[in-house]
Amino acid sequence: MPPRPNTARSGFSLLEMLLAMSLLLLISAIAFGFYGRYAQRYSVEMESSNLSAAGDRAIGSITGDLRMAGYPPAPAASAFELYLYPTVNNAPYDGVSDNIVARGFDLPTPTMTASAATFEAALGNQGTLTSGQTGPVVDQVEYALSAMPADEVSGCAANPQYPTGTLWQLERTVQVKSSSGGLGTAQTTPVLKQVFSANGNAPGIFTYLDANGQVTAQPQDVAEVIVAFTLQTCGADQYNHMPVQLSFSGDAFVRNVGK
Repeated sequence: MPPRPNTARSGFSLLEMLLAMSLLLLISAIAFGFYGRYAQRYSVEMESSNLSAAGDRAIGSITGDLRMAGYPPAPAASAFELYLYPTVNNAPYDGVSDNIVARGFDLPTPTMTASAATFEAALGNQGTLTSGQTGPVVDQVEYALSAMPADEVSGCAANPQYPTGTLWQLERTVQVKSSSGGLGTAQTTPVLKQVFSANGNAPGIFTYLDANGQVTAQPQDVAEVIVAFTLQTCGADQYNHMPVQLSFSGDAFVRNVGK
């Protein structure tokens, strides 16, 4: 009997290849989906971590400066003895207007908070006094908020809970104050970005208290300043599709308390 021809197939049919490719594409799509979600989550977590560190640094910087603000009444009305004692803006060291920690409050009512803090402190800068001696000088320090540029926030996710919410940046400006009350060249440095405002206006992040712990709008009565703000990520959380918010607060007792 002649041998039968071998009819066993070798390789894959077109249908089998199509099925294998479809399965491979499905597995790849699932894998890329998991990777995309992981990458988004990692990105938001990294941004949150960086914002957390930036917020802590900002609180430390602000409260550190505030603790240097204000001095007790001057012992005598001489240029040499008064050079450490702050006075009101553009006023000379006359021993009359001392004990000023903050000025230019924009508080419609004493229960409102302010979006800026301006105060005078000796931060360690050196200068020549009117008496001809060299020593520490008074610096005028301002922490103020301004809206972040549109091109920097254009890629940030919107917060559906706050349709009018905006992001702001905080800057620190220092000017050396001469004994005649004049201000030197302004040196401005960025402190913090992505400060969140729920209503679109500059958020009130400073609250001024007197020696009794009551809110005050009188610069000469300020004994304590509370700083509180919220930062918001540009990226959105993958689960609720909303930006992540981080809250920070700190306080400082200034040295102009006239007890």
